[in-house]
Amino acid sequence: MSIQEQYGPIADLRLAREKLALGALARRYFAHDFEGRTHARNVARLAVRLGRAFSLPRHDLIAIAVGATLHDIGKLTVPAAVLETPRMLTSAEWAVVRTHPARGDVLVSPLIRHPIVRSAIRWHHERIDGRGYPDRLSGPEIPLPARIVAVADAYEALVAARPYSAPRSAAAALAELVECAGSQFDAECVRRLVAIDRSTSGGEADPSARSRRATRRAPTTGVRSTSRTSRAWSASSFGCGP
Repeated sequence: MSIQEQYGPIADLRLAREKLALGALARRYFAHDFEGRTHARNVARLAVRLGRAFSLPRHDLIAIAVGATLHDIGKLTVPAAVLETPRMLTSAEWAVVRTHPARGDVLVSPLIRHPIVRSAIRWHHERIDGRGYPDRLSGPEIPLPARIVAVADAYEALVAARPYSAPRSAAAALAELVECAGSQFDAECVRRLVAIDRSTSGGEADPSARSRRATRRAPTTGVRSTSRTSRAWSASSFGCGP
């Protein structure tokens, strides 16, 4: 009997159990953060499109999709009252929110070892200039998949509706990302996102529009609308400068 024949069923059973546990964890988070599911789905779709723009292999794209879907899983540890607040967060609340990437990495660590998935969860709020969190990585220290998810996350947060402001148009969101390219965001990721926008057929301005046509749109802006927001603080005031 080969090693695979002897231990394969055990490994398959362990993998199945890990997938079930991970699915249960994700469902807990999406129940905790009502809008997290929609945001996660949109970020994953856009991140995969960006990954394709870098000609990444299929297995890396799958890992990026998983990491992008779970990138905010650490918010399971953030009180729902903070996630659902209809105002800008206080300094104390913001300090709690900023713990979610590291806490998310801890939550999934018993279930996921894939470096791309883990990097998307832990490092999607790192900045190219080294002023991000939780580990203050900079430039090429931040893995490309995490840089891709960071751009997709920010774009999707910018075009989301907020209680105190209308969602930005696709053009305005892209302009803000371009302004922050090289300081907060990877400039090449932003450049390729803009290229996706320019190459989108049918005249659509939103680079993620074709992958989420079923999502309800705001009638005056053509971008999706959400009923309430846990994204209220996500992309507000990037602070691209020094």
